[in-house]
Amino acid sequence: MGKITLGVCCMASKAKSLPMQSILKRLETTGDFAIEVFPEEVILNEPIEDWPKVECLISFASGGFPLDKAIAYCKLVGPRVINNLEYQKKLCNRVEVYRTLQDWGVPCPNFVCINHLNLDGDQLQENENDIVFNGQKLSKPFVEKPLDGDRHDIWIHYPRSVGGGAKKLFRKEKNQSSEFDAQQNTIRRDGEYIYEPFLPTQGTDIKVYTVGVDYIHAEARKAPTVDGKVQRSKDGKEVRYPVVLTQAEKAIGALIVRAFRQNVCGFDILRTDGGSIVCDVNGWSFVKGNQRYYNDCSQLMRLHLLDEMQVKSTRLDAPTIVNTHEEDHRETFSEWTPSDAIQEQNAHQQPERLRCVLVVMRHGDRRPKEKLKFKSKQPVLLKYFDGVEEDGSTEIRLKTTAEMQRLNVHMEAVAGEVRAQLSKLEADGDEGSPPTELQTELRNIELLMEVLSMHDRYSVLEQKVQLKATKWKTKEKEGETVRQVAQVLVVAKWGGELTVKGLEQAEDLGRRLRSDLYPNDPTFGLLRLHATFQHDFKIYSSQEGRCQVTAAAFTKGFLDLEGDLTPILVSLVTRDAFAQGLLDEPIPKKQRDAVKAKIEQLLLSDVDLCSPEILEQACPTDHSGLREAARRIGSPLQLLHKLKNHAMKYVDSIVFSIAQLTDEMRGSSPCDEEDETISYHAIALSRKTAALTQPPVSGAVSGVRSPLVIPSDLKDVKKRQWMYLRRKHNRWRKLLAGIVQLKDPDGGYDNDNVSYDVSKIPDLWDNLYYDMVTHRSILGDNSCAIAEAMVALLHPLAQWVCLSEYGIDQDEKLRIGTDVTWRLVGKILADLEFMFDEDLDEAGKPKQCLEEPVTPCGSARDEPGDSCSQTPTHTTSAFAPLEHAEPDDGWRGISQGRDTSQHKPAARPSAPFEEPRSAGDFLAEAASDMSPKQVPAALPIDSLSSRVSLSKDPRRAQRMRLTPQLRKELSHALRDSSDWHPRLNEEVARLTGISTSHKVRSRIYCTSASTMHSLLNILRHGHTASGTGSIISDLGHINDLNYLTQIVFRCYERDAGENEVDQAERSTRHHGRKTRYRVEILLSSGVQVLRDGQVGQWPEGSELCQERCDVAPLQVVADCVDLEKLEHFLNDVVKEFGHTAGDSSDGPPSEQDD
Repeated sequence: MGKITLGVCCMASKAKSLPMQSILKRLETTGDFAIEVFPEEVILNEPIEDWPKVECLISFASGGFPLDKAIAYCKLVGPRVINNLEYQKKLCNRVEVYRTLQDWGVPCPNFVCINHLNLDGDQLQENENDIVFNGQKLSKPFVEKPLDGDRHDIWIHYPRSVGGGAKKLFRKEKNQSSEFDAQQNTIRRDGEYIYEPFLPTQGTDIKVYTVGVDYIHAEARKAPTVDGKVQRSKDGKEVRYPVVLTQAEKAIGALIVRAFRQNVCGFDILRTDGGSIVCDVNGWSFVKGNQRYYNDCSQLMRLHLLDEMQVKSTRLDAPTIVNTHEEDHRETFSEWTPSDAIQEQNAHQQPERLRCVLVVMRHGDRRPKEKLKFKSKQPVLLKYFDGVEEDGSTEIRLKTTAEMQRLNVHMEAVAGEVRAQLSKLEADGDEGSPPTELQTELRNIELLMEVLSMHDRYSVLEQKVQLKATKWKTKEKEGETVRQVAQVLVVAKWGGELTVKGLEQAEDLGRRLRSDLYPNDPTFGLLRLHATFQHDFKIYSSQEGRCQVTAAAFTKGFLDLEGDLTPILVSLVTRDAFAQGLLDEPIPKKQRDAVKAKIEQLLLSDVDLCSPEILEQACPTDHSGLREAARRIGSPLQLLHKLKNHAMKYVDSIVFSIAQLTDEMRGSSPCDEEDETISYHAIALSRKTAALTQPPVSGAVSGVRSPLVIPSDLKDVKKRQWMYLRRKHNRWRKLLAGIVQLKDPDGGYDNDNVSYDVSKIPDLWDNLYYDMVTHRSILGDNSCAIAEAMVALLHPLAQWVCLSEYGIDQDEKLRIGTDVTWRLVGKILADLEFMFDEDLDEAGKPKQCLEEPVTPCGSARDEPGDSCSQTPTHTTSAFAPLEHAEPDDGWRGISQGRDTSQHKPAARPSAPFEEPRSAGDFLAEAASDMSPKQVPAALPIDSLSSRVSLSKDPRRAQRMRLTPQLRKELSHALRDSSDWHPRLNEEVARLTGISTSHKVRSRIYCTSASTMHSLLNILRHGHTASGTGSIISDLGHINDLNYLTQIVFRCYERDAGENEVDQAERSTRHHGRKTRYRVEILLSSGVQVLRDGQVGQWPEGSELCQERCDVAPLQVVADCVDLEKLEHFLNDVVKEFGHTAGDSSDGPPSEQDD
């Protein structure tokens, strides 16, 4: 019999591509086929009657391909096709793709389709953080996809709460696959689009390729949603790495082959916490650059076509092409070279290897948190409560940018009216000044307007306004008596967001730790491990915006990412309820109140902390740094009096600077339109300032008003300086009013008439630190001199208070520390021991696995025999129909477009805004609804028939001898439910050739000061629970856990050698095995004044500046702690002092924490 004619009908660029040429060459080399490639000119311009007549056909659609003509040709000629052409029409419509997936029970994103050119009325409402379509709400972040499957301009829209903007994806262009547009905050309205929730996948996509229902190859790559930079190897190819699919994912692949009747097919999987989700089906797709795949794919296609033509071949193992110059022979898509192999061999000879890196860190440098409270009867504010009943909600929260802008417009109108009233009163009066009440109201309104005008992208994470009804009145309306709001309390909160320096330091720290904590060589460094998916990375953040942005900036430097922080934050930073449970635990109120009372008693008593008796009460532990702080404090009450006087002088100096700048601005640009926004009250202030000596703390400054534009838009340096000073004065005025309390309101600020709220001392230090480090250039020389003098007074007091807030004696420190961090401590132990608990997820719960493997298509497959020389005939393969099977079973039924099942899973209605179902749920349901003949083949690892490439791959021949139990074990690519990263056991690694010997787990936890102090107290004092010695070195010199403080755990595995490891030890997971692992603990006290690279313990005020402050280097505090010892140590602390863990508290962490 002559050769079988095999036609290739596709666009020229696809036919000439390297993967297609590689497959065709292999098919041609077998001698079974005469291959004819249809010229593109013929496909596009010639009638189908003039197309070449062939017996078998490879045809698939791409851009510009006339799919309808190809379908007509198949109906006319009737060739055997590998991929059904009519079903390829479904792939051109994303809605059809999703509906088909739903019909077959394959998990896909919930979605809604909107035709913007055919909308009725208010069907669609677009808001700042969501869209509402037909009454259903979809919140950002969400994905916007064109309905046309051939369009790749997919956008991800982000909420304003993380900075807003949109990530725009496109076909790879050189080294870019997406770009971020910070100004794009609206959806497109020019056509028909699909909208679906954005599903975080830890920055990784999985591309899956099928050849029939039994052969599945999967590769992971960096997702384009992260930074848009294409990760390429040394030879310029995109870095991808083969991964092992789970049982459910293999079944998904088989279902997709059947559902779309596409035997050679590619699709995309998103591995989320809720399970595996299919987000796209691409149709005809080849793996690029993998010779083994080319061998297997061509052999399977050959056998299928021979079977379709009912031709029996005497050769079942087709020759493969080797040593061709046109092809890439790499086993994987990682950039592996011979020198890498040498370095890997050297690495194996090292006495130990790194297995786990954990970093618990505080957020970066932030602006002080601020609050503005005032009462108002302005009608525009009262209108917010129209329709609100007195027994209903009496508080309205404004958070979005649009709400802030609307309120700002109202406030501008009110400010104009109040200014007019003040001008009239001043014009009518003699020498009297305008009423203080109106002045205060105008000052508060103008401050609120400044807050509402802040448009920094990340300030919205910390910014909100609350309106609270405080008084009601009765009013007759249309013959009825109604209750209306008569007075509103306005509460504005802002600040706390990272400074520019804080962002830079967080990113720099990521780069530094990448270098310092991981192997430095190019083969096994962090970036190499991450590129080859041997780096199991995850970063968690507390709910505070400053922590989230710090985590994103750190990740950018850590993984060498590019672009904006928003996509990194949404794609990689875990901010869910689980993360909040770990990192946002507050101090229980009972303990917090008890410690607060002790602190007040000590600081408000006229005693000397230096005296031995009092020092023992203030510093009962052996913390030398804390004792030094107490000695520097001396008499706390006298120190507070000095601080009060310095702080009031500091406020005076700021007032004087504001007045000077007011005069300078009016003198330099009297006709400038912006200058007209400076109210006459500022002018009056400048006339009176020279006589000011020590104004009341309650504030005598009149309403100084800045131009209502954001700082970056201010062209005049003096105007920008004036606005900052204006805000600074308001902040310090309120701060002093909170700390200094008058015993007699009519008395003065003499020492005998004041008391102090010592809980505000950390806030006082935060503001002073911010001014010294960030705003020295804005303060005048006089203000800087006063502030520097305050540093020496306040620093030791703040140090003592900040450390004592988390317990004064050891018992208190450990109880508070355990209550705040017991969940985190448990998570740290689970991370350090992840190599033991392969059957547990990160939360300690057993993984959910299918009890039985899925049955192959047709009938149950016989287990392969012990000898790989046995070669079954081709009719027993799952890749061709069995003799006794139904005519529509197998490839023929799929390729010819027949219905291959009579009992497909029932279609479920689309629920666009519900949580996606897990793959395990869908698979169990699908399996229960299908007869054995209709369940797709999804064998785990032996995805090729035993006749494919056996002589070429001894590992594959070995796989054919696996027992059913081992097959079942291999079918579960072990991974925990909260982390997609594959966790392969040794057998899987050996049989698949995927090395996991250098896999490193990295976990980063970004949190607040309360968590850092609590965790350090456990490490510092926890030995009292077990009665053993401390596991860390003396940390008496460390007081301040400043911004970007880090506590690092590194776990190393000692290489005991094969002969030294007892067989029983290798087969058990008991604690005895943990002695092979040692843990190293490192500590950095964060941003500090550095002197020659070392931390300056008690810096002078002049040293507190940006040039002298940097992140302190890590120091080793525990070099060699057995993992088993550390486990006992932490467990003993939690058992001994954690009896109140889980007790109720009065809300989230105190604002004083940071």
